[in-house]
Amino acid sequence: MSGTRKRIGLLALAVITVAAVAAGMAVAPEQSGAQAGSMHSCPPAGKWSIAVWEGASGAAASDAFAVCGADAVSAAYSLDPQTGAWSRWFAGKPDVSNLPPLTDKQGVLALGSAQVQTTPVPGLPNPATAYCVELGYEWRIVENPEGQAGMCVFPDGTECDEWSFFEGECGQSWAPESDGAIHNCPPAGKWSIAVWDGATGTAASDALATCGADAVAAAYSLDSATGAWSRWFAGKPDVSNLAPLGEMQGVLALGAGTPYTGETSQGLLMEFDVTADGLGVGRVKFGFEGLLNGEPCQGLMNMTFGQAQTIVDNAFTINDTDYTLTGRFDSATTAVGELQVHIPDRWADPGCFSDPLTWTASVQ
Repeated sequence: MSGTRKRIGLLALAVITVAAVAAGMAVAPEQSGAQAGSMHSCPPAGKWSIAVWEGASGAAASDAFAVCGADAVSAAYSLDPQTGAWSRWFAGKPDVSNLPPLTDKQGVLALGSAQVQTTPVPGLPNPATAYCVELGYEWRIVENPEGQAGMCVFPDGTECDEWSFFEGECGQSWAPESDGAIHNCPPAGKWSIAVWDGATGTAASDALATCGADAVAAAYSLDSATGAWSRWFAGKPDVSNLAPLGEMQGVLALGAGTPYTGETSQGLLMEFDVTADGLGVGRVKFGFEGLLNGEPCQGLMNMTFGQAQTIVDNAFTINDTDYTLTGRFDSATTAVGELQVHIPDRWADPGCFSDPLTWTASVQ
């Protein structure tokens, strides 16, 4: 099956145009009376950032943003990766705000109030120094022509400039292996504000790989000091310049692959994703409905594969204990197939659907 051409550049431009932001990396302390939790990368006064809420899910946007300081945030936007729609929040304007309560580790585009001046947090450590010391390495100061610099000294006697080590440019054999995860991974062919929850200094490729093999095609971040975008493209290190990610860092990420949507034989929506090179199925979601004892019923299957399921001669078969899924591609834009469920009561009431379930889909 030939891969469908994706407009990655156009999509990136659209997101960047909507979200021309500058991301700060400070973490705001909890404020008295505000929602318990932390807002990472609170926006500087009059500027944008990709802020990340780390706290209880269901927190009202106003309470979560208050953690940055009283009246510190004037506006915020959230991106729905399924629909591509933006929801909004404006301080003191509930009549025009429609941003739902925030979930833990959700990233948003936040605008700092122009009249509020940010002040340093007393005692906030240099993150590069803290990174070196927390890993158990020796830290020392050296003199150089530019002044003083912090050095991280490793057990074998080698050393790196603390910021070079922190940013993944030096001493990576002494850096911790990542065991984190990306939250809000982008669906195939769509954008999301994804958040890295793992060790600071993790290479972008390693962090984004936690979404699944070849699941992310591109990602963008912002330099808070310069306002410049940095970028990462899968398999293209020569044009990628995104620095290793920090813990709780948000990025604009584009899912690889081609999304197909269609209907089942019982009328409910189905969708599935094909990897960017057209060689595998990465995710399948089915809805189905029927009648049970004369009453309407419905069920849902949501299957995400850690490794793309191979397509051979434009067809695929996925066998599982619970189901067998088959499909074939009539062209690069249409597909048909069947789903047979072996353990129906795990997914819905046994009498809720016909067996096998047939489906047809086309490129979204």
